[in-house]
Amino acid sequence: MKWFDKWLVKKIKQAWNDSQRETEDSDAKYASTNIGLATVRPRGRGISSEEGLRSQSTNFALYNANGGTVVELRSYNETTDRNNTVLYVIASDKDLGQELGHIVTMEALKR
Repeated sequence: MKWFDKWLVKKIKQAWNDSQRETEDSDAKYASTNIGLATVRPRGRGISSEEGLRSQSTNFALYNANGGTVVELRSYNETTDRNNTVLYVIASDKDLGQELGHIVTMEALKR
């Protein structure tokens, strides 16, 4: 089976090098244009779905409740194909900004 391992490594390296060449070619073809501090790229050169802005995003909503605020965090896990929802309750006597900071930090550390 040693020959299979060598063959597989060779094919993977070839695929990697081909993808790198394609990326360099497309970068040269669609060179970005700098306008002030912003960078504008052609529309077809957007972020792919695998590495998109929504791939690892967490959406949150705030709801007013009697005696405090309810924070709902929603995220999508591509590996399990499930939407995860977590609820937090922030009492009215707590600082909302500080508690939101703690919640966001805790959720980021979970990933």
